Amino acid sequence: MLDDKRKWSYWVKVVAIGTLIGGAVALIGVLYSPKIINNEPQEKKNKPPQSQLKKEPEQGSSIGQYIDHGDGTVTDTKTGLMWKRCAEGLSGDNCEHGKLEKYTWGEAMQRAKDVDYAGYSDWQLPSIEELKTLVYCSKGVDKYGSCNDGSTEPTINQQAFPNTEKWSYWSGTPIAYNSGSAWVVFFNYGNSFALNRSNDLAIRLVRNGQ
Repeated sequence: MLDDKRKWSYWVKVVAIGTLIGGAVALIGVLYSPKIINNEPQEKKNKPPQSQLKKEPEQGSSIGQYIDHGDGTVTDTKTGLMWKRCAEGLSGDNCEHGKLEKYTWGEAMQRAKDVDYAGYSDWQLPSIEELKTLVYCSKGVDKYGSCNDGSTEPTINQQAFPNTEKWSYWSGTPIAYNSGSAWVVFFNYGNSFALNRSNDLAIRLVRNGQ
């Protein structure tokens, strides 16, 4: 009878020890598995969706201070701004297709918001200071800020911005003292001035290039 009790006690201890060992193994598995499970998925979780990844501009050929990306855009290496090579309404490698579109200032502002081009949707009207950076005076500038007589017209790098018409182009900068006017650049002479927002002018869009 005593031997039976000893045998029973022995097997109870064995089962108890086995249970403890099994519990410990299960606990270790629970604690360790999140590290295994969450390792790669965490990396995927932190990776932004493809649609949110920034598109890097394609490197291309140099045109003076500009880089032609071959997709209808150029980047000014001095300012970092990316421009559409063609004014709105024109297309093609040399902006030879279409017809120059002209907008009132309000229409121009809306047009810029609606454009999705070359994989970017953050196009906008340039500020007057940004637009003035496109002026190229082959004979220098006079005391009034216009290109000197004899300068090539239109007063812009025509390789970077082909088929540019000698016309006034809207900026996105309103006139502080006159709510009915905004700044423009006239690419006949490279000068800038204010015009009533009801005028129909050309536009060339820009983005910050980042």
